[in-house]
Order: sequence, then structure tokens, then C-alpha cells
Amino acid sequence: MSPSSLGEGGSAALSLRNLVKRYGKVTATDSVSLDVEAGEFVSLLGPSGSGKTTLLMLLAGFETADSGEIRLHGRDISRVPPNKRDIGMVFQRYALFPHMTVAQNVAFPLRMRGVAKAEQERRVKAALDMVELREHLDRVPAQLSGGQQQRVALARAIVFEPGILLMDEPLGALDKKLRKHMQVELTELQHRLKATVIYVTHDQEEALAMSSRVAIINEGRIEQLSTPRDLYDRPASPFVGDFIGDINLFDAKVEEMQSGACAVATPFGRLLGTPVGPAALAPGAAVRVGVRPERLSVDERPTGGVAPAHPATIRHTIFNGNNVAVHMTMADGQELWATVSPNDPEANLPRGATVHVSAAPQDVFVFPAGAA
Repeated sequence: MSPSSLGEGGSAALSLRNLVKRYGKVTATDSVSLDVEAGEFVSLLGPSGSGKTTLLMLLAGFETADSGEIRLHGRDISRVPPNKRDIGMVFQRYALFPHMTVAQNVAFPLRMRGVAKAEQERRVKAALDMVELREHLDRVPAQLSGGQQQRVALARAIVFEPGILLMDEPLGALDKKLRKHMQVELTELQHRLKATVIYVTHDQEEALAMSSRVAIINEGRIEQLSTPRDLYDRPASPFVGDFIGDINLFDAKVEEMQSGACAVATPFGRLLGTPVGPAALAPGAAVRVGVRPERLSVDERPTGGVAPAHPATIRHTIFNGNNVAVHMTMADGQELWATVSPNDPEANLPRGATVHVSAAPQDVFVFPAGAA
């Protein structure tokens, strides 16, 4: 098995066009379109019930779309059976056969495809080498750790050299420490194979750590598709901002536009922010304002900077090791969270202390009120 067989040279490009899947009155996948380039690691990220697993099942062929099209390598596979789709699948619970050895489990998809015995043995050993488990080929799953079982499932998925790999929360059953370790292992293996991967998860940290791009799924639609950094720094909606990382969200009204910046009136005072989206914001328009906790400046005294500062009262602080979360209440009762360094004097202020809160305009997102 050559590393290039899973995606080099554009052979594994995947295209989805207007996929719709309904279950009765519920639309699980709502006109989803997506292009995945060969060698990409794309995560489908969203809350439970958002439609991400349904989308994966459509790709695998375990569900059939009501309308729309799926193309792999330019070939329409929308109505092709799962075993004819040139797609490998790794499940959360691994789905290993308990009575079979590691080698037999990995060889199973080759047997189903009628591959000759000698070729089966060669490919099985090559796949187990890739996941560093050849020495365990005669063991049964019960004799392996959770991480080893996960790697056997991965070897079984890549052994027939599929055009694309689908992974449905494959690390969900592992403890936190092993999960972190396997994230690194999976990412390194994906780069080594140049594999094209579609990965379903509800864990935002996992998606950000592993993916070249992330599709945020909300109510059956792709809310935003971008790189992890862009999703965090430039969320397209309050939903994305709230789902990726932490964010303070509150209501406001537009006062005026100032050369690309937007002055908004909040119950606790005036803020300068950056409009999100193509729609122009008129004075008086209702908006949602968002700012990341680590982008808020918290000072004992007003700094006199360009950004307006507003008084707040500390409710409590939480020490998190590498940072301190500061929970504050503004004059109108609005609650805000900020993140400061443990070495900052503001990290050690007592409950009830008054501080002054500000943020640079580029760090204050101004969303139209109708945004999700």
C-alpha cells in the first residue's frame, strides 16, 4: 500500500450538491453543498441533533438522500451501495468482530471484495505496520487496549485503499489523556497517507486541533466552513462564535458607522466594533455583540485608550492554571467573562472590586440581530 493511494493527485476529491434528507417532518440535512479537496481533513462539528451524523451516513451509503448528489472522484455515488463506494469507515465503538484476530478483522473488507489470500496477507501487514500493530496480529480485540482497538479499526478502514475515510466520533469512547494522544496519532497518520478524511465530532477542541477545515453544522445546514483559525477569529454568526470557544454575547443598537467600524449603544455604555456580514447596518438597527473573554481588557483604573472603558464589579475569579477567568457584572446587570494572566494584578482582586472593561474594535463582533 503506497501512502499516495488514499488521496494524492486529486483522486479523492468529494463534492456534495444540495443534499436533502428528511425523516417525516424533520429535515436532518437541508440542501447541503460541500467540496473537499484530496488530502484534506474536514471535520463536521455541531451539537447533538444538528445533522452531522446523518450527513456522514449519506456519504457512507447507509442512508439515501431524498434529493441531491454525491460525487467521489467525479463519479456519482448517490445511489451506489456502501460496499461499492470506495469509502472506508471508522465508528465510535470500532465495530470489531470479537471472535476474530486482529489480522482477520483487518482482512475482512478484502475478503468481502474477493482479494486473493496472498494479497490479503500483504495488505494486512502493511496496514498494521502503518498503525504500529503488526506484533498484535494474532490477538483478539479483548486482549487490546482502547487505543489499540481504535487503531485496528483504522487499519481495517484503510486496508482496501479507499478514496476517502469517514470517521464517526472514533475517539469518543477513550479517556481524555488517551484521546489527546490518539488525536496526534491520527493526524500524523493522515498526513503520512495523504488521506482525505471526513470526521464527525461534537468536541470543538478536537476539531480545531485536527482539521484543515471545519464545517459548523446547525439544524441540518452548514453554518460556516473555514479553517479553525478563521472560525475562531471571524465567526459568521453568534451561533458559530458561541460554539467555537467562549464568547460574551449581548444585545445592542447601532449608533453610527465610523469608517468601517460600528459604534453601538449597550445598556452599560458605548462600544466600537466590527460589523460581520455583507449587510449594511443602519443607525437604530438591533444587533448582537460578541467579544471573546481573552480579548477583553480588565484594568483597575481607566487606561485612557481609544476603546471606551466601562466600570464593572468582580463577582468571582476562577484559577485555571495558565489563566484566570474573571466573572463580572456591568452597571446594568449584564454579566461578562474575561480571561487574564495569573500574574496580572486583576487576577487577584477580591469579590466586589471595581474594574474597567474595554476591547479593541477589531475584537468586538457586531452581528445583525437576525443572525442565528
